[in-house]
Amino acid sequence: MGMIRQLGREDWIAAGLRALATRGERALRIEPLARELCVTKGSFYWHFRDREAFCAALLDYWEHRAFAALACRTDRAPRAAAQMPLGRPAAGPPALAEDPAASLALEHALRDWARRDVAAARAWARVQTERAAATAATAPKPAPGDSRAA
Repeated sequence: MGMIRQLGREDWIAAGLRALATRGERALRIEPLARELCVTKGSFYWHFRDREAFCAALLDYWEHRAFAALACRTDRAPRAAAQMPLGRPAAGPPALAEDPAASLALEHALRDWARRDVAAARAWARVQTERAAATAATAPKPAPGDSRAA
């Protein structure tokens, strides 16, 4: 008889990110996600105190992945790491990272969520600030005497 794999916190986060990307923040409901994962709500409560803690974990994971992506693309790894609060996961579910269309859908869903939720807005703002700083730091500098330099 084969071993039954137990559903972990990462599975819930991955399911939440997929639901968020495809159906928006309102899809982050415990019972429908449990049905999708073919488990009871008890599994959810084993990993998360409540829906608020689950949403915080989703935002933490997304923010961590966004900072990690910036660190990989730029020489800003020390600053990106310094921006991350302690306790962030070092790794987690691949979720939507491998699918550019799904990643874009997740970004749109997060931006929409940030319009209605303070915690989402704060996470969104931190990532956008760091993205802008990384872009500015890696943008080509105009040559001295270039008429486009202002």
